Amino acid sequence: KCSVKLHCLHGGYTDPRRCDRCRCPDGFTGKLCDKIMGGYGATCGGEIPMNNLYYYFNSPNYPQNFDEGQECSWLLRVRWRRDFCLMAPVGQFVQLEFVGSTFELYCKMEHSLCMDYVEIRNASDFANTGM
Repeated sequence: KCSVKLHCLHGGYTDPRRCDRCRCPDGFTGKLCDKIMGGYGATCGGEIPMNNLYYYFNSPNYPQNFDEGQECSWLLRVRWRRDFCLMAPVGQFVQLEFVGSTFELYCKMEHSLCMDYVEIRNASDFANTGM
């Protein structure tokens, strides 16, 4: 057990085996979960400041397929609220749209394993999954 509890960000917690660092939720890294995890198998991901009404970004190699095993994590952040990523003003809403004639999420039914997925987290605590 750790004698000091670290101030981990984004829902991370003090690693009980290495008390000098945090265990981070998927998509975050760094000693205090203060960094966006870089792309795995691709150059992609990062923090996107949502300063404009619309913002477009795409997966690696778009519009072609990306390679198996690639992972990207993006954090969409509204600059005036550090604790929340996307928050619409009262009376408005946030809309995410996935476009493309070949957009697909591939799952292997025999193993119940999804190879492609999109995960959206709706909170300041990114350890909680789902919407």
